[in-house]
Amino acid sequence: MLSRAEARDLILTHTPRGEVIKKDLASALFFTLAHDLQAKRCQPPFDRIMMDGVALKYSEIQAGQRSFKIQSFQGAGTPALHLQEGCCIEVATGALLPLGADTVVPYEDLEIDADRVAHLKAEVKNKQFIHNKGSDYPQGQLLLKARTLIGASELALLASNGLSQVDVLNKPRIALISTGDELVEPGQPVRDHEIYRSNVFALEALLRAHHFSDIESFHLLDHQEHMTREIRQLLERFDVLIFSGGVSKGKKDFLPEVLQALGVQEIFHRVNQRPGKPLWFGLRGSQQVFGLPGNPVSTHVTLRDYVIPSLHQRSFQSDDQLLVQLACDHEVQAAMVHFVPARIEMRQNQLWAQPVKINTSGDFHSLTGTHGMLILDNLQKVNVFKAESFQTYRFWAKVF
Repeated sequence: MLSRAEARDLILTHTPRGEVIKKDLASALFFTLAHDLQAKRCQPPFDRIMMDGVALKYSEIQAGQRSFKIQSFQGAGTPALHLQEGCCIEVATGALLPLGADTVVPYEDLEIDADRVAHLKAEVKNKQFIHNKGSDYPQGQLLLKARTLIGASELALLASNGLSQVDVLNKPRIALISTGDELVEPGQPVRDHEIYRSNVFALEALLRAHHFSDIESFHLLDHQEHMTREIRQLLERFDVLIFSGGVSKGKKDFLPEVLQALGVQEIFHRVNQRPGKPLWFGLRGSQQVFGLPGNPVSTHVTLRDYVIPSLHQRSFQSDDQLLVQLACDHEVQAAMVHFVPARIEMRQNQLWAQPVKINTSGDFHSLTGTHGMLILDNLQKVNVFKAESFQTYRFWAKVF
């Protein structure tokens, strides 16, 4: 049986890279930049007024002048006016600095009389309230590196360089497929021998929280012919197929057999971990197929620990883990990797994880109120992981 590290390596080795596509700026949020971005012009591109008020020449203040006739008004988006000797020009925030002016005095430091003369009420510093041309960055400077995740500030930077479209790495089309005769859609009547279909809602939420949104959801019954027919169609439409259930050793766990009959090559089946041991992974050309165990906690763990890192790698997004210490002793049994729900608290600038007991891997309720999943590697056959031992452990944080 594969170790967690071996399984992750196999998945990442068989993860294709995203292709470069163009996106309109308005729809580029949370995509990864395909190329470096250099500044097309300096920023700001002119000496920019930072406060509403008046612009004047500081040397005239130094010479003792305290009152200035208002010559005109300089609004944002208009060419620079020429300042006359002994005068000031009213200016708006964002406007060009008038030619001949070098200092801005805000309205709150002025008194303007009925004759349109501005009288200084406060001390004035030379060159104050001017955002100097090129002070943020010069033309040609590297602004964003390729493989940067585009967020709100990155969108503003792209727009400020005049881009209406941007080259990004595309994201896969994802099919989320639940399996099982016992599952009923929420909102529908449920009989005593049935349960509501819930795993795919958690999986979709987790995928969307990691910025993957091209997702469709499906449900398959545990009938081999039905599964074969439906999966054949899904393989024609999606880059990544993620199944919940149907990969264990039950009599109706047809999924591995059906997938292989449809030309999906099995890369591995089963990982030495708890929960999530029955994890299945296969390939059909560049398509990835993940068979996640059907128990809710197992499904959550395997999606977060295997599928999402693979999706991140397509677009070179980072998938960092936290390092935490144990807040209390935690006993384990089998020699395998254990995923333990935990709550996190901060003590003396250190993160501490408080493990949360779950009833079984079907106990999804116990995950509510937790902050993520503690990863305890018990391949050394430790019976108890000791608290406050200064040993740090890896931790997947929730992002929703």
